[in-house]
Amino acid sequence: VEVRGMDVHPRPEGNAAIAALIQALAAKEIDRPGAPGLTREAIEESYYQAGRYGLEARLMVDDHTAAPARDVARGTLEEARPYAEQLGGDGALEEIERIIGEGNGADRQRRVHGEGGIEALLRDLAERTRV
Repeated sequence: VEVRGMDVHPRPEGNAAIAALIQALAAKEIDRPGAPGLTREAIEESYYQAGRYGLEARLMVDDHTAAPARDVARGTLEEARPYAEQLGGDGALEEIERIIGEGNGADRQRRVHGEGGIEALLRDLAERTRV
């Protein structure tokens, strides 16, 4: 499992969910290694799509086929769920389900900024990072 540097989620629940997902995917790969990887070009296209379009992206599932990011995420989550249960992290995956359904932090930040500008965005981030 390769994990690329991602933004830190402003709430601890989001970070715990990402950690639980990574742990479960690593356990799944030990137990049932996935198919050989995509070509470099397919991976690069998925990187571009994810960076540009977020959850609205189309990600490469093989070297010739792209699928909606939300569908890919849901499938990955279902593969990881039994391993998360074994590792005690299945409760944290509910946050991943919420993100897939409602959008991620970048989606929220763009919406808040669009509604109230940079001041509103900074207020929202400060409020959400308080523990």
